Amino acid sequence: MLACTRTNGGMVLDAPSSNGPYQPVALMHFRDVPLAEQEKLFIQKLRQCCVLFDFISDPLSDLKWKEVKRAAISEMVEYITHNRSVITEPIYPEVVHMFAVNMFRTLPPSSNPTGAEFDPEEDEPTLEAAWPHLQLVYEFFLRFLESPDFQPNIAKKYIDQKFVMQLLDLFDSEDPRERDFLKTTLHRIYGKFLGLRAYIRKHINNIFYRFIYETEHHNGIAELLEILGSIINGFALPLKEEHKIFLLKVLLPTQSTLDKSRHGPDLRSQACNTTGDTPGPPGDDDDDDDERTTTDDDDGRPIVVSTLSLLNSSRLFERGSPERCVSCAVVGNGGILRGSQQGRNIDSHDFVFRGS
Repeated sequence: MLACTRTNGGMVLDAPSSNGPYQPVALMHFRDVPLAEQEKLFIQKLRQCCVLFDFISDPLSDLKWKEVKRAAISEMVEYITHNRSVITEPIYPEVVHMFAVNMFRTLPPSSNPTGAEFDPEEDEPTLEAAWPHLQLVYEFFLRFLESPDFQPNIAKKYIDQKFVMQLLDLFDSEDPRERDFLKTTLHRIYGKFLGLRAYIRKHINNIFYRFIYETEHHNGIAELLEILGSIINGFALPLKEEHKIFLLKVLLPTQSTLDKSRHGPDLRSQACNTTGDTPGPPGDDDDDDDERTTTDDDDGRPIVVSTLSLLNSSRLFERGSPERCVSCAVVGNGGILRGSQQGRNIDSHDFVFRGS
């Protein structure tokens, strides 16, 4: 780890020692150094926190230095929370690098290695062993993004598409605590970086495509649906072509896939909320809502109805010419179409609805 010592009233890094690349000595507190030297100390603490420790094979190793790192991150959280003008331009690359080193990692193997479907009521998720450090890094990064001193025009040099892609990959973590932090972090990035919004939507769509057509399993579907719900609420009418494609090719098929999932009811509720539908619990008869169309036997129909009602206010179904009607094909997800040679016929329609 990095060490900080005083030389003629200044601070220097200790040279490498037999203990490792840097001598693992705790750095001084911000309150103990002059204001003019705090930026330098801040950078040193950020670099110190790039050192990773083993929490899995030997959780009792390096306990002293694990505590040094934990204390350093906690101090930085307080420092940027209660002080202004401390997030200077040299700090941005150091913060992003520290976050990336700690967070962007290979996720632990699934708690169901045989491929059995995860049951949240019976199965225990794989919790991150390094969570005492990861939680603080997430908290620090969120305070960094939310600080009044934060300047997106500077940060965009470092929080780029590659950063977002790696962040989204973490949503498959089995640890619900991490997914909750990821959800908030992505919200903040989406709100502050206009240039990344289209890329974020595109990459989320790709995650859903893999979930629908390949794996039918992803730990972060509920959180991603919640994020998309807030994004969709901001869609302006008439809808852009990108948003129409998203509703027709992502949300509707997702509903069908969730219906087949053991944890489908909770996630399906998220999907319905994303499109503006509000299903009640099974057996709940809500006569006060005149627009309610959900029943227990409706299966995927509520999401179709709610989606079409949203699209109805756009120009989606306008005819290109008076002589030609808009056509659509509605297909199921059963095996009857396999080998039917109907693919080209289905694709010839203007719109294709896939339901269960």
